[in-house]
Formats: sequence, C-alpha cells, structure tokens
Amino acid sequence: MRKTSFLGRGRLSRREFARTASYLAASAALLPAAASLQPRSARAQQPPSPTPAVPKLSAAGQAEVEAKLAAIIRKYGDRLSAADKTELRRLLSQTQEGLTKLRAFPLDNPDEPATVFLAARARGE
Repeated sequence: MRKTSFLGRGRLSRREFARTASYLAASAALLPAAASLQPRSARAQQPPSPTPAVPKLSAAGQAEVEAKLAAIIRKYGDRLSAADKTELRRLLSQTQEGLTKLRAFPLDNPDEPATVFLAARARGE
C-alpha cells in the first residue's frame, strides 16, 4: 500500500517539498511588501485598533517613561507620526509597569540566579 502525503497525492518527493517550500517562502516575503505599497495617507485613514488603557504609574515611573520617550523622539522624531508617538508612550508605560514590579522584588547580594552557566569541557582537556 502506498503512503499518501498530507496533500493526498502519494509520497511527497524532496523536489516537490523544496518547490512548495520555496513558493510559501516567496509568498510570505511578498505579503509585508504588498502592505507597504499602500500610500501612507491610506494607511493613516484606517480606523485605529482599540488600545488597552495606559496603566497608572507612580510619579517616578511616569518621569522615566517621559525621559525614554523624549530620547526616542530626539533620535527618530522626524520619522514618527503623532499616532506613532502615542503608541510609543503606551508601550513604554506598559513596559514601565513590568519594570516597577521587577525592581520591587527583594534581592540580597548573595542571591544566586535561577540557572548557572557551566561550560562543557571538550574530552581530553
């Protein structure tokens, strides 16, 4: 009895597999390029996706977010739209919330990491 491939056409040869994989890779590579062919004004007219609420941060956390945002705008500001800047502020605020929780975790100086790197020696050394 002959085995059938997932396509139902019998065994899949290496050549058929390579051809199918190359077609899929080429189509996946073309998808982002096709999306970027839209004019920027057409992309801007699309309705914005609903964004989750910005978390409440302490004054120090909010100041850190604003400092990071100012540094990004200083470096890339001419490339960013107003929507990009709003999205950056939201992402930085969410990241800052996690950083605040991480920094609040108590650690002592002798605390070890969860995993320890052990270099494997080659045989004969």
